[in-house]
Amino acid sequence: DDKLIRSGHYNSKNNIALNVLGEYTVNGRFTTSANSEYVRFQHYRYGSDYIAILGDSISTFSGYSEDSTMGVRNPYYPAGDVDTVEKTWWYKVAYGLRNNINDITVSAISRSAYINQNDATIPPSWDDDRIARLGATNYPSYIFVNMGTNDPYAGALGNMTYETDITALNALPNSTTKGIALTIRKLQNSYSHSRIVLLIPKPVKFSSLSGGYTSEAVDQLADRIKALGDLYGVFKVIDLRKCDLNQSNII
Repeated sequence: DDKLIRSGHYNSKNNIALNVLGEYTVNGRFTTSANSEYVRFQHYRYGSDYIAILGDSISTFSGYSEDSTMGVRNPYYPAGDVDTVEKTWWYKVAYGLRNNINDITVSAISRSAYINQNDATIPPSWDDDRIARLGATNYPSYIFVNMGTNDPYAGALGNMTYETDITALNALPNSTTKGIALTIRKLQNSYSHSRIVLLIPKPVKFSSLSGGYTSEAVDQLADRIKALGDLYGVFKVIDLRKCDLNQSNII
């Protein structure tokens, strides 16, 4: 209301501007609510979004992630307290974004990592089939990458790279850094309109895994994920170590 604005009683934090006219501005052009372009715009701005999850065993769940029929390890979950799909971390995130289970695509493999940990049966995060799987049903609005939980065990962080070309990245020696970089760039190449959210994993320790898992290795991995996320301009990097979460990654 112009009178409220002029009188100083208008508070943008407590009021919502409503457009009561039958026309809207979409990408600089007027359109109506019946126009298909407006409908797509409304879904993008206010509707539920399709989301995709790229992860390791923390993100697995039987019937939703890869299993032995696809030549990889069976999913860890359901197990323990995560005995229904509604209790997975990604379902809770999707629910918060007003999604239902049909709006979610998951590519998660037990003990998968940014690199293959010298096991050819475990496709790394940047595997082309896994990248394609994320958009096989719907084009994702958000892609959550929850990888790296197991990488500190591998002790192969590698050197920082500033390379952006996928072919050049492929030619680098295998390392966790190469895996992170390739994952981001392949996701950006395949889903240029998706918002990529990188999750820095919460550290866990289990005697069943061997390697150089130290607090220093965890911190180095976190720094590298953040650096590469910034370098390639991903939508968001979230550090789960700073969140009050209780997740485990028992293999």
